[in-house]
Amino acid sequence: MDLVNTKNEYSFDPTPKLKSNPIPLTFVSFNRVDDKCFYCGEEYFYNINYGQSYCKKCLSRYISETTDIKSYLDVYIENLKYDKYELRFRQIPYNAYFYEVDSCKLCGKLFCKCTKEFILCSDCYRISFEWIESTLTKKLIPIIYLPWWNNHDKCRVCSSKLKFTSDCQKYCKYCHIFYTGCRYCLTTNVIFGLTDQSQCKKCRRVTSIDITNISSGNSDLDDFLFNTTS
Repeated sequence: MDLVNTKNEYSFDPTPKLKSNPIPLTFVSFNRVDDKCFYCGEEYFYNINYGQSYCKKCLSRYISETTDIKSYLDVYIENLKYDKYELRFRQIPYNAYFYEVDSCKLCGKLFCKCTKEFILCSDCYRISFEWIESTLTKKLIPIIYLPWWNNHDKCRVCSSKLKFTSDCQKYCKYCHIFYTGCRYCLTTNVIFGLTDQSQCKKCRRVTSIDITNISSGNSDLDDFLFNTTS
């Protein structure tokens, strides 16, 4: 999957085959180890085969309020015995060991079946990056736009546990990397620097980043970070 520089590409769409949801998706957590729904408190249903969790109550509410779910979600419905079924969402990392995908369901592109890793179609899921000016430091910082919902609980750089500040924001206090998710598009921004807002590359919604409770564990570094905002 190629990394595209989207500087000055306002119309770039990370998931061109899918629409942005009209309502926020509350049935999935930004932390894969959560066992209860952040919104309603119900226990998550855990699909042991694919390693995905979701809230059936919030999902049922979403389905009842949405006319065409497949226009917004890349979802697979697996029929089980006794009129039961399980869902698997391609926009959320899953355990591919139990599933051999042979083609993209959005465009029909064939995949190589020689891997058991989590894979996505490079035509329908497009990673991009750019340098943006921090709203706090006024310096350029790099940002990577992921076309999926990154629900990992550990930093992908240093493997340390991430600190969660909301239902769609987290950060690594050692690497100073911020992760913000868009619940309308199930995309994730990975920000390498200090800023107080983030914009989804697909729907262009802007969300505020709360940095008031951020601590690195190093008092000198914390003083430096907070002084940049004063």
